[in-house]
Amino acid sequence: MNSLNKILTIGIPVYNGERTIEDTIESILIQLDDNLKDKVEILISNNHSTDKTKEIVEKYKNKFPKNIYIYDNDTPELELDGNLINLFKLSKGKFVWIMSDDDVFYPNSIEYILALIEKYGDDLGLIFVNYTECDKYLNENSFREREDIDISCMCENGDEFFIKSKVLFGLLSSLIFKREKWNEVDFKKYIGLKSLHIGALIEVLSNNKSYIVADKLIKLRTGNTTWGDNGTFIFYMLNIVKILQNISRLNYKKSTYNYAINHFYKETYKLIIRAKINGLSETKKLLYEEVHCYRYKVRFWILDVYLIFLPTFFLIFLKKMFYKGKK
Repeated sequence: MNSLNKILTIGIPVYNGERTIEDTIESILIQLDDNLKDKVEILISNNHSTDKTKEIVEKYKNKFPKNIYIYDNDTPELELDGNLINLFKLSKGKFVWIMSDDDVFYPNSIEYILALIEKYGDDLGLIFVNYTECDKYLNENSFREREDIDISCMCENGDEFFIKSKVLFGLLSSLIFKREKWNEVDFKKYIGLKSLHIGALIEVLSNNKSYIVADKLIKLRTGNTTWGDNGTFIFYMLNIVKILQNISRLNYKKSTYNYAINHFYKETYKLIIRAKINGLSETKKLLYEEVHCYRYKVRFWILDVYLIFLPTFFLIFLKKMFYKGKK
């Protein structure tokens, strides 16, 4: 890899991304004019892909050898967590923008971030960027499912960040970490939860400033991935809650801990219903994981446990009746 340090590494962890990774790479390259190309590297960590991902990336690497680098990992067990750790070990940028292999950049977003790093970079541990929700063809949705962010701002600490980011930071492509701060984190407690970036975020922001970009710089492609099929998406959400529970041992206010946990808990009964209707059959595992996360919530024992064991056909009936009543 080029021994010269870059200002920004765009790190793409990928597994079988042949359908979309060209869109991602093209959205980067079109922005790298003569003023930017020496400041940015594109680092792709290919995690044992079995499709044509490597061939696609090699094609671009041959055209742009000074900007595109690929690391091939042949250990299937590594998964996303290990792939992210590899990215930060191999990157040369002062900051690393993690990018999913199916999302794309808006025009001028890289120039925007480079200017932000130049202005505030010495003081920041993390930059969070806003995003647009799109369908799998990258057509922007006419509405946003979650509350939006209105104003770009500096956050002095993690407590301020949690409130002002409105907990939108779950998207991998929305996070830009200062590399040295990421590398200071002990990830042992987060390995295997498949949301390593959330663990890094709470650790880094426990003693570093951050910046929230309200402008939408990323197009989030939805409906493309198969993770969470058969209702198993609920376990990913519960893993995030497990990670956020670590806030209690870090330099955060108790109110921030409560805010973060309650943000996810308020919708948990809806997630249980969706998961079961989508085919989730691991009832005992779901109960165990929910107890681990929400055992101190009174509503959990009154409503959520009841929903976990309620026959799925009855939940489907209730859903049909609800939507019928809405018409």
